[in-house]
Amino acid sequence: THSMTQPAQSRERYFLVDGLRGIAAIAVMVRHLSQHTTTPLFANGRIASDIFIFAGGFMTAYAYNSKLTGNLSLNGFFMSRLAR
Repeated sequence: THSMTQPAQSRERYFLVDGLRGIAAIAVMVRHLSQHTTTPLFANGRIASDIFIFAGGFMTAYAYNSKLTGNLSLNGFFMSRLAR
């Protein structure tokens, strides 16, 4: 039989950053949805957008660090992002 197991990932996963990004995404969603009600939630919730963007940038930089410091060109980087 043919085994369909995947190799273990050698990269560490940042669950705290993933969780923070998820919470920020929910806060942004709630803020946008509640803007159309009589009592908007997270009136100063713009920081949630900043956290979401910062965490996403961190995860992208972490994922592509070894490729960017290796032999991946800028064009190759953009093509791999486009394909993803």
